[in-house]
Amino acid sequence: METLSDHKYISFFYDAQKSFLKMVWKDATSDISEEDIKKHILEYAHFLKELKIKKYLGDERQRNFNYDIDLQKWVSMQAVEACSESGMQKYALVISTDIINQLSTEQTVEEGGKLPFELKYFDTEEEALKWLGV
Repeated sequence: METLSDHKYISFFYDAQKSFLKMVWKDATSDISEEDIKKHILEYAHFLKELKIKKYLGDERQRNFNYDIDLQKWVSMQAVEACSESGMQKYALVISTDIINQLSTEQTVEEGGKLPFELKYFDTEEEALKWLGV
């Protein structure tokens, strides 16, 4: 797996053979601005579309911020559009044990309505990778 991008708040990893993208939020996100969140979500959407990602793992265990209502809608719109364009098949999220963070993630996903791919939430990366088949 190759590193596509590594920033203060987030990293992206890619496996071309498996058409797989992994995004990992980092612990430093406690001081992330909305502008930086949007910048990284746009980068994520770009990778999905350009690389025609079919399997995705989002590791949100270290994400230390919650999406407000407007940002939830914006993130959901970007994600659903990019996933539709890429031909996404399986979308796995490894979520935080923090209940507020979990709700923020789930509400953001639900903003997208009926999704054109399979989505599952996991407690561990190992479970998610097994389900994805990567």
